Amino acid sequence: MCLFRCIVVYSGVRPDRCTEKAVELEKQFVGANDQQVQLLHAVEFTELKKVEEKFKLGNRVYEPSEDGTWRLNRQPAHYEAIGIEPMTIGWYGGHALLIKNIKK
Repeated sequence: MCLFRCIVVYSGVRPDRCTEKAVELEKQFVGANDQQVQLLHAVEFTELKKVEEKFKLGNRVYEPSEDGTWRLNRQPAHYEAIGIEPMTIGWYGGHALLIKNIKK
């Protein structure tokens, strides 16, 4: 669910109002209906390409290294050509977090 919350917040929804829309995105991704909501699974790192293709969104992924710095682990799909800027996320322990400004 955390990756879908990142996508929804990145699209402009307030963080305190993102859960309902994130659930809808996750249902679209896994093909679930309302009765299957409880069975939704966490997106694995290996599934990020599928998420990019489904929602036409590039994901630039950083992971923490052993020395405490964050390193770029995955370059996004190139949707800049059609005017879509990639989303930057941190990936730690199977969870995604949105990075709004990587320069900070």
